[in-house]
Amino acid sequence: MPRWLTSFGFVLAPLLACSVISTLVLMAKIMAPTRGDPESESEFIMGRGPQPTIRGVLRDSGPRLDEKVKGEEEDLHAPLEEEERPDSEDESPEPEEEEEELGVEVEVQADNDDNPRPRKHPKGQRWYGWPKQQTARTAVNDKKQPILPRNVNAKTDPWWRKSNLCFEVDFICHERKENEWFYYSPPPSSSSSSSQQQNNEKDKDQLLFQPTMELKSAPAKYDGGKDRGETRVSIKVSHSTNKLKPEDIISFEENGQHATSFVKKTSGSDGNSNSNHDKCHISSSPTHVVLQSLFNDMIGEFYSRTLLRLYHFMTDDVVNTNDNGTNMPWEQDIQFYVHIPYGNKIFLDGHKLLLSGMLSNPDSPAAKSFVDLFVQEEEEAAAGDVSSSSSSDNDCQCYEKMVFCGYDVYTHKTNVLSKDLEPAIDDDDRSDDNDDVTELSDANDDKNAVSSRTFDYDLKHTLWAAAKLDRSVDLDTGSCGRNSGSRGVEYECQEWSGLRNFLSTNFLKHYPTLERDIVEQRREYLLNKGAIDKRYNGNTKEFTVIGLTQRTYRRSWINLPEIIEKCDAASFERAVCVEVNVENTSSPLEQLILHRSLDVMIGVHGAQLTQAILLPPHAHVLELLPWITNYIRGKWVQTTNGPTPLGVIFHNTDLNHLGYSLDRSSVPLCEGVNEEAEQLCFLKQRKKFIWENRDFMVESKAVLQYIEQFVLYGRDIERTCDELKDQLDGRFVMYNIWCAKPKYWYPGFSEGEKACIYGVGYPIDHIDPIKKDIYLFDSRDDCCAAYQQACPAETPKIQLSLGNNTSLSVW
Repeated sequence: MPRWLTSFGFVLAPLLACSVISTLVLMAKIMAPTRGDPESESEFIMGRGPQPTIRGVLRDSGPRLDEKVKGEEEDLHAPLEEEERPDSEDESPEPEEEEEELGVEVEVQADNDDNPRPRKHPKGQRWYGWPKQQTARTAVNDKKQPILPRNVNAKTDPWWRKSNLCFEVDFICHERKENEWFYYSPPPSSSSSSSQQQNNEKDKDQLLFQPTMELKSAPAKYDGGKDRGETRVSIKVSHSTNKLKPEDIISFEENGQHATSFVKKTSGSDGNSNSNHDKCHISSSPTHVVLQSLFNDMIGEFYSRTLLRLYHFMTDDVVNTNDNGTNMPWEQDIQFYVHIPYGNKIFLDGHKLLLSGMLSNPDSPAAKSFVDLFVQEEEEAAAGDVSSSSSSDNDCQCYEKMVFCGYDVYTHKTNVLSKDLEPAIDDDDRSDDNDDVTELSDANDDKNAVSSRTFDYDLKHTLWAAAKLDRSVDLDTGSCGRNSGSRGVEYECQEWSGLRNFLSTNFLKHYPTLERDIVEQRREYLLNKGAIDKRYNGNTKEFTVIGLTQRTYRRSWINLPEIIEKCDAASFERAVCVEVNVENTSSPLEQLILHRSLDVMIGVHGAQLTQAILLPPHAHVLELLPWITNYIRGKWVQTTNGPTPLGVIFHNTDLNHLGYSLDRSSVPLCEGVNEEAEQLCFLKQRKKFIWENRDFMVESKAVLQYIEQFVLYGRDIERTCDELKDQLDGRFVMYNIWCAKPKYWYPGFSEGEKACIYGVGYPIDHIDPIKKDIYLFDSRDDCCAAYQQACPAETPKIQLSLGNNTSLSVW
């Protein structure tokens, strides 16, 4: 359990009043929560597929979630507020910026996208997504904004329409040099007659969605004073003023049935013009999806805020059949982009690796950073990107469909300036089954109903970065989030397990040599440790490879070399300890092999430990919980009554996830002073002391105990949950482990007759204390006393178990 220190109010009481006030103000700033781990190169993984039968899952050590430990965070996944840092830039309020309206002439004012720290200030009315059915609202609030119902048909509608934060546009082009965006008319069908083509064009215009829209560069919120917005990312496009109509296009070039480029008319262009400056290339991938969520640069946040929801949309309520001639969502040709709205954060190999696992086609394009669409050739060359083509060949790119997921969308009339609008009022509590919502019949069934693809093109749609990919999917509370350990819902959530299996299955398709590469990596570990020689041709899986995570510049494990040395000296049978540093990898595949080759992973709470989702089935994860005082923020990283915000990604997966609470000795700061002086010292050095910034020490005894008495203890012999629990001291917490069910006497049937049976075949959760007291017993006498019909006095029986499915009756 965490070490609870004396409250700051008691310690500071003897100080002068002015010192008290100034210190309290400082503490208020310190305790304001921020996201856990700023820039990190750590990555990780998971998948879908047949779910294994869990033999026993133990959540133990520490109070239950419903007991509400004093001092712990109420919402483990709540959006985290911006931290004010003493060395940050001046944070005086910035003047509200005005948008440059599209399609109308306005006086250009200071645009927020030109500000290094643009702020989110939506105006207008919220757009609630694509309606499957025409919907209306009653006169309660006199709104007729379309609502996205939950009964979207996955067979006919794209998966992104399940989210009310996904916005799509059709046939859009981008001239990167000037950052100019415009729509174009798709090519007519070559097999149609002239009259048919004209009719098709009219129908196509009715079906296309090419609105006036703007995508803002402002993030949902900032992490610290030094963060800046990625102002290069900005889209402005008008429905009418700069759309290329068929008569504006000289010719299309096609490859089979797919148009690959077209030549547009410009001043001086004629029918024979084929200048690259007039040519726009059409992407071979029909769908381009931009993914945005708060703190997308952090792989842990990206995994929980973005990838879990993406998996939910792509796989939920989808029947795995191609009877209707369409591919499943994960079989489609999709180009993913990650939008990181911070200019000082970067796109990582981990993003590429995880998103490759969302598609089963090994030929699917690799994920990219969204900012790559806006970066000029000179910047790419400066960054060492020699693969970029010349500006003349790469200046104009077109996309048949672009989808923006993770954005709050607001609308207002294009002829109204934003300065004349009141700030938007969010209606986040609104649900699809509110009493004031009435769904009408489908447009196909009601000839008077308005088509669900009919839009008011007099509206401008403005996209602002949202906190998550979708807010209607409540995956942060309940059994998948902060209440994952609550009594009665522990086993309900299968989303994390499904995502892990889904990714793992697709990785094998993308990397066909993965299994061979893993064997070679394990052989290298064992050879370097002297555990085998080059003549060894056995199965490396008979050894246990234990990875201890290291970082280069922040949250470094100070005494890691000493612990590895002691691990080697301990001469564990068929076990070796190795250092794992993801910052030393150079590709997504290398990261995957590095972690998939481990059996155990030990590391401090933080982004580098999220790589544990790459581990093989039934691997072990030890999460070291940082020592935190009561007067400096960070208590959420110490939770022992349920998974930490990071640890929840292992919830109900096949991984064995434990925690270990570090103590004061893990912090090599302010040593050798009394408690009062220590507190003042920590406050003075708070930037170094905050858990995500400081380096740490770990007692070698704890690591060696975990390896010997837990990992190796349960390696060759199947242990019960109670046996494993008894092996470790009270500073360990078992969040999610695989273990054998203990044997008890329980009422059942033997040869068609009621009997008290001894074994593990009882159909109840033995961890539930209420059910255990009613149905499970340590002796046959206790079972017979509770269930007398199971033990007739004239024919007493003892039921001996010979396994899970075999038994022997002894008179």
